[in-house]
Amino acid sequence: MAQSMPLWSTDESEVVPFAATYASGAATILDAGDGFLVAAESSRAGYAATLRLTPAGIAVRNQFGTPPFSALPSYGSYLGVYDVLATQGEAVLVEMAERGGGSSNSRPLLVMLDSAGAVRWQLARAVMEARFLPNGDVIVHARHQILRLRGSDGSLLWARHLLELRPDAVESDYVLPQVIGSQLTIGVTFTDRPNLEALYPAPMYVSLDLATGATRWERTREDSPNRAFQKCGNVDVGGDPVYAWFEQVDSSQLDVVFERRSAADGALVWATRVADVGYPFNPCGLTVTNALIVLSSRHDYDFVNLVALSHAGAPMWRHSLPDSDPPPHLLALPDGKLLLAQRASIAPGNDGTRIEARRASDGGVDWSAAIDADRIAWRLFGTELRIAGTDYSQDRSQLQVRRLDSASGASLPGAQASASGSELLPADIEFVDGVPYAARSASDANRQEISVKRRDPATGSPVWTRTHALTQLPERVTAVELKSIPAGRLLVRVSYRVATPVVQDRHAMLMIDRLTGDLIWQRDDALDLLGAPLVTGAADGSLYVNSTLCANPPGCSAATRQLERYSATSGESLWMQPINLSPLAVRGVDLIGLSSDNQLSLLSAGDGAPFWSTVLANPPYLPAALALANGDIAAVLDSRVGTVHKVDVERRAAGNGAPLWSTRPGLLDDKVYSGQLKDLPGGDLLLTARFNTPEPGQEYMSRPVLARIDPNTGALIWTHRGAPSLDLYHAVRAVLGGDATHQWARSMRAFDASNVRSEWRFALRWIGLADGLPGPEHLYERNYDEPLSAAGYSTLTVAAVLSDGTVQAENSNPGALGLRMPRLERWPAADAEHGDIVVRRVDSEDPITGLGASVEVAFDIELSNATAPVTGVRAGFLSYTSGLLAILRRCTLIGGGQCPTDLDSSLEQPLSLDPGAVMRLSFEVFDWNFAPGRRNPQSARGVFHVDPPYAFGDDDLGNNVAVINSALGGVSIGFE
Repeated sequence: MAQSMPLWSTDESEVVPFAATYASGAATILDAGDGFLVAAESSRAGYAATLRLTPAGIAVRNQFGTPPFSALPSYGSYLGVYDVLATQGEAVLVEMAERGGGSSNSRPLLVMLDSAGAVRWQLARAVMEARFLPNGDVIVHARHQILRLRGSDGSLLWARHLLELRPDAVESDYVLPQVIGSQLTIGVTFTDRPNLEALYPAPMYVSLDLATGATRWERTREDSPNRAFQKCGNVDVGGDPVYAWFEQVDSSQLDVVFERRSAADGALVWATRVADVGYPFNPCGLTVTNALIVLSSRHDYDFVNLVALSHAGAPMWRHSLPDSDPPPHLLALPDGKLLLAQRASIAPGNDGTRIEARRASDGGVDWSAAIDADRIAWRLFGTELRIAGTDYSQDRSQLQVRRLDSASGASLPGAQASASGSELLPADIEFVDGVPYAARSASDANRQEISVKRRDPATGSPVWTRTHALTQLPERVTAVELKSIPAGRLLVRVSYRVATPVVQDRHAMLMIDRLTGDLIWQRDDALDLLGAPLVTGAADGSLYVNSTLCANPPGCSAATRQLERYSATSGESLWMQPINLSPLAVRGVDLIGLSSDNQLSLLSAGDGAPFWSTVLANPPYLPAALALANGDIAAVLDSRVGTVHKVDVERRAAGNGAPLWSTRPGLLDDKVYSGQLKDLPGGDLLLTARFNTPEPGQEYMSRPVLARIDPNTGALIWTHRGAPSLDLYHAVRAVLGGDATHQWARSMRAFDASNVRSEWRFALRWIGLADGLPGPEHLYERNYDEPLSAAGYSTLTVAAVLSDGTVQAENSNPGALGLRMPRLERWPAADAEHGDIVVRRVDSEDPITGLGASVEVAFDIELSNATAPVTGVRAGFLSYTSGLLAILRRCTLIGGGQCPTDLDSSLEQPLSLDPGAVMRLSFEVFDWNFAPGRRNPQSARGVFHVDPPYAFGDDDLGNNVAVINSALGGVSIGFE
């Protein structure tokens, strides 16, 4: 995060075990011999659980997560787990995906975990395979590209695009070696553009330098009359790679050609053809023992061929096995034997895995064993075979670790465990009159208890902590909410579930003395799922509760709405009225509300009868109201009549609700909506809303409109209409704080809102009350790419700006597991110094249409309108679903400052600038959609961002973000 640290910050919740269900999972065996499971939750959006299981049965559970992919509940979102790609030491590399509603609302993920389940880094990129290098770096097969990533942070070290090897090719296919040694040698097949002489040209062998990705040598495979595929990767025999090429002889026959190639230059050492082996689009198995090269391949979904050759290429034996999906796993034993694991029926109606040890001499079976898991990973530790297994058919929360004697297949002591996720103990946080409060439910052992805490606003340290017991024992607490009540009170509302006599949702209300934490009263009510209570506090500490009750239990297909008033002293119901009313505000002890028949009413606290009711002329939407000093009511009505959408501010008489004046801010053709009202020092009213206009090019721009209103006459003292912007959607909302000259406000922006994943940015700013002009924005949140763990993402809600300029905020920030932890925080005051960090792309062409798989893109960064240097600036480049990767290649600086220090890195980096300085950053941007000879019509999208520290103000935060679209093609000129 490009921000200063809070003065204090506190966690108000903690993680507890939670029984989740799972939609996908993958297991592996770690280098230490423990089983490891990654399983995506299906019961909650955006979370995945990990489980590490020792053979002794010791289970270590953890979880990571991400905010929901889509904000729309109808879409939902979840993390999918595809496969564990590789492990090394305590590192686990996992292929995942985050999905929302529809194929366009998803992104692939490459996630590096540690063995405790914590996320080290993630990359939004689709990958097919990955291998670790001895130093911990990762070689990744990503469609047409090979990438080397730094293992510690996932930054890109180099990339090679294989379509550059053949300018006429539109597709390439290859498989990484099963083990990567001192060099990386692969066999690549191509598909050329149609209408060329050969649609499927001869494959190529390419040896790449591991340090740079540059070509060491390349060789075209000898001509063959048949189309060739490679599906198994290569194995090493005597330091040379051995490949298995599938060749399509005719529509019913597929041969395999084994080839040993020289590691020095790719020259053919020997080749052996084995006829009619398998089907090209299925995975295959390839391994090498101390005596044999062994291949397994499915044959038209009918059976599996198991073929063995000597190291010299001589055929040794061949067996036909029952068909299975997935194909058999192969593992070489030190004594030359071969282990084969294949999905099979191990009991009537129960699929599992059958493991066989086969002799080197003839492929016969020496021993077999059955494992009650149909998806396994395994590893050999001396003479012991360690197996981690899970199931396809169940929810994949079961992980078992088995130990077998590799010489006999006899079982050794094993273990089995279930995965479980985690969740927060329900909690809530609030600032009440500048004082921080928190309430939290207890753990399962003490789930009848609710802990309430008051903190010192200057230090964040606890002033008092009190524990109160609910009258009923909950089966599960689902939510805890705090609400400020007049007369020095705090309401704690607890939503929970009980199982007897039938499952029932209930709400407990605990009224607390703010000063001491003492319980004043408590009550418990059964409330229907169709609605939750709306609670409004009156001046004497009494409550108005608007609730929905089940009319025909237990089905509750019908409900009734009612309004009750609870006693300030005991919480008892003083009266109940069966009305459907939305409370807006209180006037002393009486309630202002809007009923379903569009009547604005003032209800008596004595019996709920209306003092007066008045029918509003137009059906309002999202109304709000304020009680003015003399008892009159100021209301803001958001209404739509035909094509006219306006916000009206009205003043209505205290005695009868009659309108005294009405004003409508904005120009005649403005569409104004989402109005909010605030009373200013001195009694004036401040309206903040959004609007757009029918002016050409501005129809879909949502802009802020602010108006200061004289409460006596309704006259508009001033109106400020935000400037139009082509790529910004923004709003300004007043928060507590300010004086007679300015009002503090929170501004919100979403860049390129048409995109599936928008970049949300929130900032603090002030509004000049003399003319409505906004001051500089002080950035304290950015959301370019939500992490799977706690790498800086936060959701801050400003509660108040205090007289010294410090900010009180309620924060929901991911903890170590990625779960949102409620926090109370106090932030430093925004600095008076301000100026824009302006970003300009040097080449304004859009989209970028360079030649080759990568292109150089440069950005100028200028610090303008500032009088002091700015440090702690962060600069970075990212791409969500499109998969663009960028490496910082050069930095030049005119004026004072400091360039990023980690060149040739794809990570976000720090920099500093002096006033008037201009910094140029040049990135090499790799586009995985590159195809020689043609442009991809779907251009890839990336975002370059430069974020100032929290205390630095921008006149327009949109100045420091640049979006690029890349559609590369043509003949490669290379950026290797």
